[in-house]
Amino acid sequence: MPAINFTKFVDRVEAFEKPITIRARGKRQINVGDTLHLFTGMRRPDCRRLKCSPQVCRGKYAIHIFQEGAIVFWDEAEEKIYPLPHNQYEALAKLDGFGSSEEMIAYFTQNGQHEFDGYIYQFFDNETIQHIYESAINSLQA
Repeated sequence: MPAINFTKFVDRVEAFEKPITIRARGKRQINVGDTLHLFTGMRRPDCRRLKCSPQVCRGKYAIHIFQEGAIVFWDEAEEKIYPLPHNQYEALAKLDGFGSSEEMIAYFTQNGQHEFDGYIYQFFDNETIQHIYESAINSLQA
């Protein structure tokens, strides 16, 4: 049962306004159907479970974010890259709690990293992330 710690956007998660989280690839994989335990302040005395916890992982999308501003989805099963259309950047950033796509890209490529490789995990019902993913797939087929 994976635990996810939030340091940013805690209020939005508890208000069911942030249905996804973007996390770097790690040793332990989170899969669709896993029970997610949502916390803030993990490994600190003020650690607490979020009011909306636990949740079930409803979606998992491989994502790559480049410092230059490109965002792509990676279909691991088909080994295909799907570039996210620029008109969907803001929607993805807002869904994850950021004010803009520039802020989101800067956050994930900070400390000299030129790219970020990870996953989007969906833990609340929301059709927007599926629409964003499908727009990336459709942009390649158009």
